[in-house]
Amino acid sequence: MIGFDSTCHSYLNTPAISSMEKPVSATWEDAMKIKHMADEYDAKIMIGFAHYYRPAYRKMLELVRTGMFGRPVNIAFSRLSPGFGFHAKNMTASWRTDPNLACGMTIESVSHDWKLITAMAGSFETISCNYTGTLESVPRFDNHTSISARLKNGAIATIAASWACDIPRCSRAYIGDKGSIFLTGEGMFEFTDLTWKTEDMPYAETLRFNDSYDHATGDVIYYAHEAFQDCLKNGKPIETPLSDGISALAYSLAAKKSSEEQITVHVPEWGVIEE
Repeated sequence: MIGFDSTCHSYLNTPAISSMEKPVSATWEDAMKIKHMADEYDAKIMIGFAHYYRPAYRKMLELVRTGMFGRPVNIAFSRLSPGFGFHAKNMTASWRTDPNLACGMTIESVSHDWKLITAMAGSFETISCNYTGTLESVPRFDNHTSISARLKNGAIATIAASWACDIPRCSRAYIGDKGSIFLTGEGMFEFTDLTWKTEDMPYAETLRFNDSYDHATGDVIYYAHEAFQDCLKNGKPIETPLSDGISALAYSLAAKKSSEEQITVHVPEWGVIEE
């Protein structure tokens, strides 16, 4: 298990199968160093996109991949909740609000959303973003981000995220040309209700999950660890390889560039890695 913070990941030099937290890095330069070392040592790396492996999302992905909802038209993600540095309290509880380590939620946390969306609907073509931060003591810590994007297949996507919302809510939606499916919950990463309806269904159906992000009682990280052990012991292919982590960083950097320069960014300019 490789568990460096986002400023230290580039010191990887092991030939083994490794698990690395996301984001792979806060900079493209460090990400390329990691890729170079992985190539040099033939290292197999699983990126810890923990939410990708959770039961509720896996069920959502399974249903989407049947084709029952048709081609993707609109992917809409919203996750608003108290988070790190909420109302400038508990500032020392996480490296995320350390002035020397902070990289902001557009890089650190939205990396989850890039993976969840691309697994269902494919890769991004253009990204437009506006982000802001409300912690004066950590100016490079953005805790609100609003992203609008177009995928290569023509679908559109939005991500609305906040670490400073007093009312926790989340919704992740795949809207296709034959039906729609929503994963919702009361919290940024609480996966509670999976609801779907296709054009030939008279009523929507809902599955209820006890899939909590609560650090005290939830099994969020367990499922990612279980998948990693399956790769180690049984040779199962890695579903969240290093290329996914680098692609997520490319998308996040494109989003930050968009916000800072007030432009729409064409993603291939950032060297996104395709499988």
